[in-house]
Amino acid sequence: GTPAPDNWGQLKTLTGSAPQAGASFGQSVAIDGERVVVGAPNRTVSNLGDAGAVLVFERNHNPDDPSAPAADYWGQRQMLLASVLNKGATFGASVSADGARVAVGAPQEGSYDAETGAAYLFGCAAAQLPATLEIDQWHSPEPITAAWDFHCFIDITNTAAGEACDEGEMTA
Repeated sequence: GTPAPDNWGQLKTLTGSAPQAGASFGQSVAIDGERVVVGAPNRTVSNLGDAGAVLVFERNHNPDDPSAPAADYWGQRQMLLASVLNKGATFGASVSADGARVAVGAPQEGSYDAETGAAYLFGCAAAQLPATLEIDQWHSPEPITAAWDFHCFIDITNTAAGEACDEGEMTA
């Protein structure tokens, strides 16, 4: 339901598919319109502890039958993973969402003697996403890396579609 004006109320508790104890689900959260992005940086993926994952939820998305929207149901649309999984990368420690783009921080990405960190930028093929568009294939190029940890916050909200993010748009 929708709370009355000036009366905040809980709309939904998001948990995602296949919850894991100790995954730190909810450590980072971003919302953009009808989409919520939730980081689980300590999630085990493919037997790699703390590899991390990010879950994308959309309002009115029915994961059991995507062709039948469910009013005010916040269903999981996608699980985002790093293009190369690494134990201890903590992918999802920070997240930001802006329309068809999601940025994900992985502060411990890299080898154990050089945890340089990485930020991944995911996108969808559509330039504009109406609430009913099905997003089945998010993609990520190689991670954006630097000689410092990307562990604080990532904010991509003022970058035009197709415009490259520069270091000034990512707080590290």
